[in-house]
Order: sequence, then structure tokens, then C-alpha cells
Amino acid sequence: MRVKHLRDIEGNFYDSYLGENGRYYTPENIFDEDGNLQEDFEIYEMDEDEVEENKIKSEQLNIENNLADLRKTRNKLLSESDWVVTKSLESGESVPSEWVNYRQALRDITNTYSNLDDAVFPEKPE
Repeated sequence: MRVKHLRDIEGNFYDSYLGENGRYYTPENIFDEDGNLQEDFEIYEMDEDEVEENKIKSEQLNIENNLADLRKTRNKLLSESDWVVTKSLESGESVPSEWVNYRQALRDITNTYSNLDDAVFPEKPE
């Protein structure tokens, strides 16, 4: 059995889609009265195996994007604290331990969290 899905211009598949106008679109109602697509979609037919394969790909892509967002924020926080390391090295002093611990906790955050929304970042030292 083949099932109709909506595919957007980025290649993502949807059973239904909430349009900018607040209306839910499905493969059956995505066309206007003249037969034109109302959103930037195409109708794509898949069998059950393709549906499952695309669902798995979509979930994996979601995980990868979530982790990329987490790393981006983590890297920003690390770069914002680079000045402490630079200042210490230039003055011949060791990096204060609270900063060493903070920066290490930032590096380790992806060992504990995989999603920016769930992550609890360490508190920046004063």
C-alpha cells in the first residue's frame, strides 16, 4: 500500500503541515480550488518501508541538529572565556581553578545532554 505525504523543498516529509495561515494541510487538501499547491510542497507517495525509513532518517537528523545547537552554544561560552586563559598565560600565572573547572564542564556537557533545551550549563565564575 502506498501512502501520500507532503515533502517540502528541503526534503522533509509530513503527514500534515501547519501552514503560515494557521491551517493544517494534508496531501488531500494542499491544493486550492484551481488545483494549485497552496504551500511549497509536493505530493510524494511512499510504501510502508519508505515511510519507516524516512521516519528514522528524520529522527536521526533531529538528534544531530539538537546536538549541533548544543555544541554551538557551548563553543560560544568557551570562546567568551578564552580571555581568562590568555590573560593567565600572558602573565605567567596558572589559570584559576574555578575557570578550569567551568571550561571543562562546558567541554563535557555533550556527555550528559544531547539537546540545548534540556541542557543545564555550569555557572560562569565571577
